[in-house]
Amino acid sequence: MDSLGLVTTGVKINIEKNSNTDRTRLPKVNKKESFLKLKPSSQKPHHSKRQTPLTNPEFILFKEPPNTIILPTNLFEDHLFTTNYIKITNSRITTTSRNLRNSVQLSPKQDPSPDFLHDFTIEGIQSPTHRKVLKKPEILNLPKPELLNINKPRIPLVKKLNKSTPHNESSVKEIMYWNWIGIIKASNGFEIYPHHGQFKYYVGKGNNGSLVNHILKSRFWWTRTDNVEDANFVWTQLKNKQVLDLIPKFESRLEKDLNPVVFDSKIPKAILNENQENFGFKLISESYSYLNLTKGYFLVPETLKSHNRLPNNSCICNKKGMFKNLKAYYDTVGLNIFSKVPLTFHIETGTSDLQFQTFTQQFTEGSTWIIKPGEATNRGKGIKVSSSLDQIKEIINKHQENRTYIIQKYIQNPLLINKRKFDIRCYALITSFANQLQGYFFKDGYLRTSCKEFNIKNTNDKFIHLTNDAIQKNHEDYGKFESGNKLSYYDFQKFLHSNGSNVDFFIDIFPQIVDIVKESIACAKDIINEECKMNAFEVLGYDFMVDSEYKVWLIEINTNPCLELSCSYLSKIIPDMLENSFRIALDPMFPPPEGHKKFKMWVKNSNLTNKYMLVYSSLSAN
Repeated sequence: MDSLGLVTTGVKINIEKNSNTDRTRLPKVNKKESFLKLKPSSQKPHHSKRQTPLTNPEFILFKEPPNTIILPTNLFEDHLFTTNYIKITNSRITTTSRNLRNSVQLSPKQDPSPDFLHDFTIEGIQSPTHRKVLKKPEILNLPKPELLNINKPRIPLVKKLNKSTPHNESSVKEIMYWNWIGIIKASNGFEIYPHHGQFKYYVGKGNNGSLVNHILKSRFWWTRTDNVEDANFVWTQLKNKQVLDLIPKFESRLEKDLNPVVFDSKIPKAILNENQENFGFKLISESYSYLNLTKGYFLVPETLKSHNRLPNNSCICNKKGMFKNLKAYYDTVGLNIFSKVPLTFHIETGTSDLQFQTFTQQFTEGSTWIIKPGEATNRGKGIKVSSSLDQIKEIINKHQENRTYIIQKYIQNPLLINKRKFDIRCYALITSFANQLQGYFFKDGYLRTSCKEFNIKNTNDKFIHLTNDAIQKNHEDYGKFESGNKLSYYDFQKFLHSNGSNVDFFIDIFPQIVDIVKESIACAKDIINEECKMNAFEVLGYDFMVDSEYKVWLIEINTNPCLELSCSYLSKIIPDMLENSFRIALDPMFPPPEGHKKFKMWVKNSNLTNKYMLVYSSLSAN
């Protein structure tokens, strides 16, 4: 008889193998003992080609999902987790591949706008609702698992398609979805333990929480809960410290993969390459900031929690934090902050503050300044415009506990649209996975216009100076000139052309915005998640102004940006932005169970188009 040494929870049991029946009799194992560690003393490895993590003398199987969140990746074969994402090789394209190139038409609807504007126009595809999905998972190939008398671990793999047969739109979209998930996972160095369950989300009240709920509800593998503690994902307007405390720390150092594996594409490279382009995947995978990382950790999704707020978002999301940290960053790289941000002074102790004394030296008769609360405020609250030094002194001498002030030079020569002031609202997504910070910039944004003509001498009329929707919607002319006082980038470009300007928004203005967003994320690299929480993310709203010389100025960065759909244009881009954000920040960590019967239909009906550009990675910046 052969024998196997079976180690359960601290107890070694000898198992006798009957040579006649070739069966192993196992003693009963208590249900709570969910981990089995097998030492096959006499078995030959199942794979004879090479030694792998699964054919080493020790390996681990799970009867049920582990209770731990992080597992070492060396317990599993690399190829079992790489079929869901694809790297393009330079192998030649066969005749069959060329014929198949036209068999699937997945290109987005062509826009009649000029080529140089095409990438930035809005297609207006509505967010998916109640999507459906199915895929039978393949079995992980283990050495004679029948000897263990337990269920085989199942890995959800993309079904291998025969390249000699035509691929329909649905099958290609399935592959492209898993390709997307793999691109994000590879850039964050993690893998996911296979799962078959449902995840729970909690959505707090306010700021169009119904829209957030609608988008999450469309993911069939998520269900809503009213209990924050039960939720795998919590969305709230403000940081929830209780949730952040439940997210574990991860202090191990991620490493770049200098020899990334090339994976089988499942479909002809021509079709893959074309659809990666059409779906916008290359905005991330071909970014200068994109890195393949070695798999540093292995996540059990049922045990994970995530939050839509980063632990120390105030480092750039309140006015004093943004100024302080941006100045430190620009000083380090040898740039003048006041080439990006209007001249600013942070006043902490009223008129006795040394910074206020410096400000008075810069103040001249007739100059205009804007005074803002230094701490977290939004929707235009507490903001004053003044040209009077006495009035500015009066404002900052109003002592409030834990309250400081920002005095900032007012942009006196703003670019105007039909004599009215405007600013630009953009969105960025910051994700933090295992100490790596990545920043994404959403390509679509909008202009917010004022209701009244610009007049620098009238400093008391907030409808002239503050373009926040919370302010402008209270004016009787709100929506009179533009729907919801909003304009798209493309509408702005048409305005520039109609006024005889040679300025191209997408060449002359847009890149300035992207550079400042990237630099603002870089300045927060070591601060925004200094607690080393393993996984969290945040959508931020950026406000920019453009002066009459077409120079871009950063005004502020907002946590909890407004998600209200105040016009038809916002009804298109805000749901798209949220859908894209969840596809980056949630789906790779909480992927759909591919074996679910609703999977195929969900993928078929989903809009997979990505509009986020990867603009920053803390590892690639090193």
